Amino acid sequence: MLSDKNVLYLQPRATAEQTLAPLPYRLVKPEIAIVWATIFLCMATSAFLFQIGHFFEHAVQFIVWLLGDASQICGRGTPWMSPWATKIIEFFGNYFLPHEERARRMVVGMEIIHLCGNLIFLSGLVSLWCFFPTRANKWGIAIETFHLYEHIMLTASAYYIGKPIGMSTLFGASFSLGTEFAVGFRVFWHFVMNALPMPFAMIAILRIYRTFSPRLAALTARLRVSGVISP
Repeated sequence: MLSDKNVLYLQPRATAEQTLAPLPYRLVKPEIAIVWATIFLCMATSAFLFQIGHFFEHAVQFIVWLLGDASQICGRGTPWMSPWATKIIEFFGNYFLPHEERARRMVVGMEIIHLCGNLIFLSGLVSLWCFFPTRANKWGIAIETFHLYEHIMLTASAYYIGKPIGMSTLFGASFSLGTEFAVGFRVFWHFVMNALPMPFAMIAILRIYRTFSPRLAALTARLRVSGVISP
């Protein structure tokens, strides 16, 4: 459960111990902090819902690769992508490399969309941490930061070198081991890396919700009695 200093926005005034709390707790009054806390929680929840869709994409991609030709979608030499993801990849590729060949545009566009996806999820976890620090959220941020670093490497190398180089490509060596292996290893690697932080994010949100709901109701009732907010 969260400690009292983790929910300082619900306290009428900060104590000496609570001055050690994260900076946002000490910058605003309780009635203002509760609004920002709600906004941050909504941002984090939206990012988590986005991550569910992102993970589902990778899960289907991994299953399609395992099935190979039996999926009747694409072989193991080509990573499956949903139509909406393909459209976004084409947009990024055409925007950043309008005069390059389509294959190169698709490679760079795919790296950019993955980088953006991980930035969204990490920003949600950080938003959660600002007002609701928990150990579970700390682990989620650590894993997602590591994952983000991988996508920065892949995007930069794909754009400047022409080949994505990172842990998920064995630093470029996977391409020499065959197309099917290169695609399969990367698909599996990113499926795992997208799955790992999700339980930590879910635990953090559930713990916050359980603590946040009753105290929010109590604070709302107290503010109504004091006339801070209208009945």
